[in-house]
Amino acid sequence: MKPVRADARVVSDGMVVEIAGRVERQSVTYTTAAMRPFTKFARAPHLAEVFEFFLALYTVDRLSPRSAKCWKRVFELHFPVTMLAAWNMAKNDIERLVWQSTGDELTIVLRERGRGEGHIDDRAAHLQLVEARPTSIALLSDGLDSLCGAFQLVEARKHERIALVSIITNDRRAARIRQVREALQRAYPGVVSFHQADAHLDRPPDIQERSQRTRTMLAMAAGLTVAAGYGSPDVAVCENGMGILNLPVPGLQMRHHSSQVLHPSNRKLWARIGLRLLGVRDGIEYPNRFRTKGEMCGALPVFARPLIGATSSCDRPDRFDSNDNCGRCSSCLVRKYALATAGLTEHDVRYSSRPLKAMPYAPDAVHTFHARLLGKHLSSNDPWPALIDAHASLRTALDDVDKDDRMHVIASTIALLHQHVQEVTAYESLAHAG
Repeated sequence: MKPVRADARVVSDGMVVEIAGRVERQSVTYTTAAMRPFTKFARAPHLAEVFEFFLALYTVDRLSPRSAKCWKRVFELHFPVTMLAAWNMAKNDIERLVWQSTGDELTIVLRERGRGEGHIDDRAAHLQLVEARPTSIALLSDGLDSLCGAFQLVEARKHERIALVSIITNDRRAARIRQVREALQRAYPGVVSFHQADAHLDRPPDIQERSQRTRTMLAMAAGLTVAAGYGSPDVAVCENGMGILNLPVPGLQMRHHSSQVLHPSNRKLWARIGLRLLGVRDGIEYPNRFRTKGEMCGALPVFARPLIGATSSCDRPDRFDSNDNCGRCSSCLVRKYALATAGLTEHDVRYSSRPLKAMPYAPDAVHTFHARLLGKHLSSNDPWPALIDAHASLRTALDDVDKDDRMHVIASTIALLHQHVQEVTAYESLAHAG
């Protein structure tokens, strides 16, 4: 397969990404004054380059739709860096991270960054990150897990300051995140700060790649960048445990048909990348690794529950324009199970349940099938090997933990899967009774 070659360079008003064989150059504009306060500091002029690299990757991804016949794509990305030796050490980890997360093959070609390729935002006021107390960094998206996780972190770490990092790629996402930010500011004045990067293609084509794996990777790179600015050791990603594993349905999905960006096997790669390029000690943290979405929703403070309707869970690219929650895709169904079993359905009255126009299979039936399959393996005499036989991606789910911790992680993961099956069963009972 011939690779798609892309050349990226930073210019005065954004970044230009040139893809070989195309007449028009595609540029991406990003505003990061709040997120990159260190562009003027001589001690760390290179810190923004990690974010810019993943922004370039996100741009190339969006401009290269997958073929209907083949999931995998092959890219060759040429990128300018300041610390060439450090990037050469991290390059293989980044290439492996992209493969494990997306199923795409990436070759990185590095070159020295020229003097004219400086960072933008010189005309904006920079925020100097100087705090009298430790600061915890967490990602803030417009998702339901992110809402629950943000309030969870503030409540659990009241002795610290919480810095929440967001990537904004469209107006609807920005509006939803704004509602959550305003609520957090009212509930915890002086405790929570926000850092936001607005990124959009200047001339988006009519046909784009919709899988959005690299958008999540861009958010994680942004979080690590802010962690470097604060001197924080890690970044909290508040996804629930089932979302982190994101087990493909046997017989229906290949591994990368379900996003593997958050899979535990990637954590050591993020840790090495963050340490080598940003000086972030630990990398990515999963505080809800062994909790379901239902458990997270049940722990949401009462005063924050009206915000549930301001979040989105849909992952269908052909979602309705008027209400971008289709109500029928896999993510929407998990959301329904979670809110129903937590007794919070009343807070999501605007959520759509209209069926999609063209469905190759019934998602609710698939969820039921998958839950029953999991239940069958969980009830075996030795559940972990039985689960691995059915779900190959579980083989590497322990790659990020030490040998001494493996039995604990296995037991906790099995408990997570049990809880998921119970929630699906409970939802079915509620639906049948209704």
